[in-house]
Amino acid sequence: MPGTDPIVAANPAPRTNHIPSSPPTGSSPQPPSAAEVRDEATAALTALQHRRSRAPMSPESAMTRIATVFEAGQEEGHALRSVRKALDDNPRLLRTLAAIPEDRLLSTLRDKVGVWDGGALAEEIKDHIRARLIDSVRQDAFRRVDQQIGTLQRARAELTARLPEMDAGEQAQAQAALAILDRGIEGYRGLKARLYGNRWSLGDFQRAGERAMLSNGFAARGVAWELLTESDRTADYAHAGEAGIHLLVDGIELGHLAHTFGAASVGAVLGVAALGIAAGMYIHHAAAEIHAHDVALGRRLGL
Repeated sequence: MPGTDPIVAANPAPRTNHIPSSPPTGSSPQPPSAAEVRDEATAALTALQHRRSRAPMSPESAMTRIATVFEAGQEEGHALRSVRKALDDNPRLLRTLAAIPEDRLLSTLRDKVGVWDGGALAEEIKDHIRARLIDSVRQDAFRRVDQQIGTLQRARAELTARLPEMDAGEQAQAQAALAILDRGIEGYRGLKARLYGNRWSLGDFQRAGERAMLSNGFAARGVAWELLTESDRTADYAHAGEAGIHLLVDGIELGHLAHTFGAASVGAVLGVAALGIAAGMYIHHAAAEIHAHDVALGRRLGL
């Protein structure tokens, strides 16, 4: 009968618990990995060290620190070696000490470690700063000398390649020009070899010394600056040598080069070739004259 059939309830659809593919907003992020933590710590430490290396240090703090290093090293039997390592490892310390006038540096260090040791410590600091400057000047000089040698060698190669095209008279002039270039190359190589040695002072090459000050971050005062004004023991010879080089550059034997290379190319090589002539003139001179010649030639190269 209608209305008498039992009501059969439909089976409810099974519930599915969906797992979200990503955590809901506001959930805690995953903790960083050990590698990420290490990298962040390393970056933070590097940034801190960089800030500290650039931050100013007071002269008194710098002298106290280096005196402490000296005394600690003294107890272990290698005081000056400890000082050298500290200056190498701490650029800020070195820059600060380099900006202190020598008389103040010496008197303060003597008060801190004693008269004798204070003098030795101050001299070690000076030697370290001097070595830094000399190395920078030497590298500057090598670069400039190598450029000159390269220019002379290219000029020589160009001239040699043109020899088959020349008649007998032109070849004779070309051979004379080649001899000039060879002497210049030899002279520059001799200058470079002597710059490896220690028979020159920072005062010889003032402009290169000032560039060395800048590249090392030294202030234009204090011990570093005083080292640039070290007197040249051969000042009179240097003046005479510079005057002689001016004369050589201005005229001797340039006619051969001008004629051989021709108007089109002489302008490109004449100035360097002139310095090549000057560079080759050091042979058979006394040591003081050689030194003076080197100084004069270096100054012509911008040192």
